[in-house]
Amino acid sequence: MYWRTCSADNQDILLDPTTRDVHDVRHVITAIASSSSIQKAKQFAQQVGAQDATLYDNYDGTSKKYIQTYFSVGLLKDLNVDVVYVATPHSHHYQNVKSALLAKKHVLCEKPFTVNSKQADLLVSLAQKQNVFLLEAVWTRFFPLTLSIRDLIRNGEIGHVHRVTADFSTVVNKQEKGLHHRMFNPELAGGSLLDLGVYSLNWLILAIYDAQNQRKGEPSVIGTLVKVPETGVDEAATVVLGWEDAIGIATSSVSIPTAPDEANPALAGPAVKICGSKATITIPYPGVYQPGEYSIHPHSGGKVVKKTFPIPGKGMFWQADETARCIRDGKKESHILPVSETLLVMRIMDRVREQNGFKYPESIEKV
Repeated sequence: MYWRTCSADNQDILLDPTTRDVHDVRHVITAIASSSSIQKAKQFAQQVGAQDATLYDNYDGTSKKYIQTYFSVGLLKDLNVDVVYVATPHSHHYQNVKSALLAKKHVLCEKPFTVNSKQADLLVSLAQKQNVFLLEAVWTRFFPLTLSIRDLIRNGEIGHVHRVTADFSTVVNKQEKGLHHRMFNPELAGGSLLDLGVYSLNWLILAIYDAQNQRKGEPSVIGTLVKVPETGVDEAATVVLGWEDAIGIATSSVSIPTAPDEANPALAGPAVKICGSKATITIPYPGVYQPGEYSIHPHSGGKVVKKTFPIPGKGMFWQADETARCIRDGKKESHILPVSETLLVMRIMDRVREQNGFKYPESIEKV
């Protein structure tokens, strides 16, 4: 699969696929765009081993223009590019994905998919109109461990899922990073909910909604935000999702860590806890976003079963593998993370922000 990319987050996309026992797809980065200079694009190309990629640079130094013109006409007309991987700031996803879709490029877009659900709805409709593939890059959803847990739940091995808790919290120092940092800047759609809480919410949706055949419908939503005084974005978020027979609690924060002792993260307890009627699954930190092991605790007092899943590189390639297979097979969305679930998570986050009177600037909320 031939990619255009713009982020070092996907630096392991070129790792030999056989290291993860993948033999049916491979990836080539054919074009790279930098938001500031050709030199940075060149540095990225050298960093990831894509020295033969075509380099693009069209950033003109103004944020409004940046949103509108980040993807150059030349890049979007590049016939060697099959897929555009969008990893720009949250605030720019809508315009960047829209530009790529209008050019009839397949798109893998970083989480959060957009700033709000209205933008997401319009992008999904546009992708369908253009007859191209579209996927949100919630990389965690494509890990072998995550798929294993999904199958455990679908097969009834832990019984009916009654409760799920998930937390993704880390310390982002305001004094050190500054208020212009993407995590605190409302112009970049900062805050813990869209950046970290989206992972916690995806575990709730996976375990309660997706793995149980979406039979429960949409949940009730109750959310609380603690805001950064200086900028108004959310410093911490707690979201409670309620179904008739199940509840999920998703938390996130940029001021406290999930695992206070990074050297011994297991001491913090599970980052994700999935409670079924027969057994409970626990996933230690950093498994809420990069899962490598889980344990099954039978309620009958039986032996705890621990399973580990090696992660060659960072693990960004599994979502790229899924994208390549879907496009190869003529699919316009992934069954692992269907667009309906992306839209559901966006509606949930909209509801939480609405309940707490939190809006981003109109310039990035608009469609």
